[in-house]
Amino acid sequence: MAIGVECPCGKSLSNVLDAVPFLADFLPEQHATAYCGAIEDAIRDHPGKPDVAAAFALDATVGLFRQMWQCPERGRLLVLGAEGGYHAFVPERPDTPRDLLAGTPQQI
Repeated sequence: MAIGVECPCGKSLSNVLDAVPFLADFLPEQHATAYCGAIEDAIRDHPGKPDVAAAFALDATVGLFRQMWQCPERGRLLVLGAEGGYHAFVPERPDTPRDLLAGTPQQI
């Protein structure tokens, strides 16, 4: 996945650190069946070996996800398209939260 992107406003967004609050990996709904199937296959193929099953599940599913970034300055969303380029979406209202992609404390 990308190390960083630049918002059209000029703000540089980077995921050098873990738990970046303005970055999310998302699973397109069309990939949900493949995602669940890969996890089920990994568990079935490696019974009693959760660490091995987890590694196989991660390897089989990481390519199903795409990235989304939110500029903390402008609130703009930068979404990675299936073709590999980023597409920018600007909030309709100025009071749109700038941390929509951040996890809540109980999720972290």
